[in-house]
Amino acid sequence: MSNYKEQLTKKLERYYNIKEEVSINSHTFDLMATYNQKNAKYLMLKELEYCAFNNNEYILYKKVNNEAINFSSFMDILKNKLQEIVSIEKNHMSSLITFIIEKSFPLDDETIRTIEKFKFHKSFRFGLDGWVNAQLIVIDPEKNKGYTNVFAKKELEKYLS
Repeated sequence: MSNYKEQLTKKLERYYNIKEEVSINSHTFDLMATYNQKNAKYLMLKELEYCAFNNNEYILYKKVNNEAINFSSFMDILKNKLQEIVSIEKNHMSSLITFIIEKSFPLDDETIRTIEKFKFHKSFRFGLDGWVNAQLIVIDPEKNKGYTNVFAKKELEKYLS
């Protein structure tokens, strides 16, 4: 178990359900963390619920040693195997999938551009059944540095510190 993986697990275990060694579409992740939040409105009694919606967050972590990062496999998972990660049930509002890749830096310019241009958004029934967004974070904990897509810029500091 890598040192960063242990730190990430300690950060997440309080709020997330954590599984190790998860395979999705023949792509193995070292860790998967899942957070589910339900919001509901009811009239005086919980049994009289008149409105409810769920927000979910999924974090997929993988350490990549000397090999190149396979960005197309992440996009393939999002386009073809989304239902293996996200559960679109009756009250689904939003889901956020975060790919965290640990890799030693430096990275070449093409890889950095690919990370920054990585984009995924999918809505269900024009947003009435919710949507899914994806974040991509590539970090080097030894150098305390990382690169993200636009959607994850604000989240980088949370995963580095």
